[in-house]
Amino acid sequence: MAASSGDGRCDNKHHAPPVVSGEEFHRRASEICHPRARDAHASFYSSWTDCITCDPSAFVLPMDDHMAHRGHGVFDTAHLHLGKLHMLDRHVERFFRSMEQANIVPPFDEETTKSLILRVAAAGGLREGQLRFYASAGPGGFALDQAECVRSVFYCVSVKKRSSPAGADSKSDAPASPESEADSKSTQSAFEADFKRDSNESPPRNIKHQRLETFLQIKGVSVVTSKIPIKPPFFATVKSTNYLPNALVVADAKSRGAEYGIWLTADGAHVAEGPSMNVGFVVGVDRGGEGGGAGGGNADGEEQGHVDGGEGNDDEEEGDTSEREKGEPRSEQPKQKRATFVFKTPAWDETLAGCTVARVVEFVNEGRFKHLGITGPALVGKITLEEAKNANEAMLIGSVINCLPIVTWDGAAVGKPHAGKVGAVAAAIAHAIAEDFERNEPELTPVPYELFE
Repeated sequence: MAASSGDGRCDNKHHAPPVVSGEEFHRRASEICHPRARDAHASFYSSWTDCITCDPSAFVLPMDDHMAHRGHGVFDTAHLHLGKLHMLDRHVERFFRSMEQANIVPPFDEETTKSLILRVAAAGGLREGQLRFYASAGPGGFALDQAECVRSVFYCVSVKKRSSPAGADSKSDAPASPESEADSKSTQSAFEADFKRDSNESPPRNIKHQRLETFLQIKGVSVVTSKIPIKPPFFATVKSTNYLPNALVVADAKSRGAEYGIWLTADGAHVAEGPSMNVGFVVGVDRGGEGGGAGGGNADGEEQGHVDGGEGNDDEEEGDTSEREKGEPRSEQPKQKRATFVFKTPAWDETLAGCTVARVVEFVNEGRFKHLGITGPALVGKITLEEAKNANEAMLIGSVINCLPIVTWDGAAVGKPHAGKVGAVAAAIAHAIAEDFERNEPELTPVPYELFE
């Protein structure tokens, strides 16, 4: 083989590759299979060959497949945790909607598709990871017209869970630098206080430990407003394999010293989504029903700035009671509007409707975060860039990344009142998603490992 430079280019300008047999080709492919594939790529199915393999060098598709050279394909991903697939039905339903939008004839019906995904997971043997599945217009030539395709094809691969919380898009796989001891203690105290609001008692020990551990392990990420144009709404709302714009968003962000880029809508005034995840915000609204003020009604007030400000009058009321008990006259004060906080995510008419953020919306509507001052219903609608940057908390949400708090945006700290710190709501959402992976039994599908044991 010709020598290669460090960037993978061939150094021999007169390189003359040999013509080899299929057997020799596969031998060479096996030899050069990269370490990440051997470590993380567990199993693969192709309906083109109708077999499952655990040899990562054989995770291939025909070059004349229109998914390869025209981007005419769609995909989806289901999270694997403790040997069970999370929200598999939802992901498969969206997969079929994507096929319809992309004019791809489903290779199989929904039940067969789910059965194949489960068999691939079982063959790979992973208990933690992701199942990624694809539908292609199929092989048949290099023209644009899919009429030449022999048939649509289904592919499925199981891969290990990424080692970094931020995934492959993070700056490195190394953990973020730990907080100082003082910051860690302050964070811990603040977080524990959140769970004493309703009952004035500490939470059960196991709950406290799990949630606090989740909180302390979460690291914030930096984002920038992407310079890459967003896809038109029709293409933004279908989960296609044409991810060139998404890849460029990541490249642009990293070139500017950030981990992720955030798309704006076509009008340039509203926040849309991240490169492969949705965004969510904790914003303030007046109880009177108007508004959506980014600062939660009183952006400068320490008490109002906390995300638990919606129920933050316990001390005030206790103080008023003690004052009355002392017999001191109470002066009449004009009633001020109390601020409350809501979870808000951009509308799904110009972004992909994420299964995970939809589940978070359900959490909010169920009242999961009332102890943090988050009232329902969650809002799904337009959010301006200014409102997003001035939110009490901002976060990225997706099935692979779970929930990642945004701590800096375009170089400026995000969040109130403790700018640039991981917020309690983001931590609670991350915990709720992780807990859902284990306890949401109606939406957990066991992998039938016994098929291959």
